[in-house]
Amino acid sequence: MFWLLSWMVLLLFIPADWAEFIDSGISKWSIPYVGTAIFLIPVSFFVSLLVKKLYHYFFSISEEKQDIKNINKAKKILRGLSTEEWQIINYIFEKGSTEYMADCSMASICNLVDKKIIYGLGGRSPSSHTYYLYDLYEDAIVKIVAESNR
Repeated sequence: MFWLLSWMVLLLFIPADWAEFIDSGISKWSIPYVGTAIFLIPVSFFVSLLVKKLYHYFFSISEEKQDIKNINKAKKILRGLSTEEWQIINYIFEKGSTEYMADCSMASICNLVDKKIIYGLGGRSPSSHTYYLYDLYEDAIVKIVAESNR
């Protein structure tokens, strides 16, 4: 559909001299600008393909910048945690979940859930849930560890 729009725009804005030059070889039909219209079809396909590729390129750059911004925000949140909350995060990061975790307060776990750093799956009560890290915070922990090992 976009190629049709680009074809129409090219037809509207092509200089008359160019159109006459293109049509000079096909003057036997005596239909004005038919050669130009036919010639501009592949050109419009190329233009629409180029515009789509540029759009996807700039969109991917925008997503990468947004991801970097989100990871930096997550790192800032992680650095502001208490030692007990950090121990819970570290345990979940190393083991994958809180399935067999003992000696942790539910208040710290609830704080982490409220901050949307971890989420729980399972039973009806919060104490019977198994907690996992959100992917964003896993990536942020990896970045923090990588920065500290430089």
